[in-house]
Amino acid sequence: MKIKNPFQSTATNVKAMDNNYMPSSLEKKRAIMMYLFFGIMVSIAKKDISIFEHYHLKQASGRWIVFFLVLVFDMVLLFLPIIKYL
Repeated sequence: MKIKNPFQSTATNVKAMDNNYMPSSLEKKRAIMMYLFFGIMVSIAKKDISIFEHYHLKQASGRWIVFFLVLVFDMVLLFLPIIKYL
């Protein structure tokens, strides 16, 4: 099964999953690493990822996007009182 990675122009190979799937310790470590900003960049550079890793990559990317949007909004709210007195 091929899933197109939105961060790459080429297709990403995703390994199929059966009913008794248990992620390996390496996949678990990679999934945890994806929640760090550096881990997302490393994961995007890989061509072959499992469905487990692909799920965590999407979830971590979404959380980082929401974090940066909230950060920008909070910075605007932080500077509003300062701009009021100028």
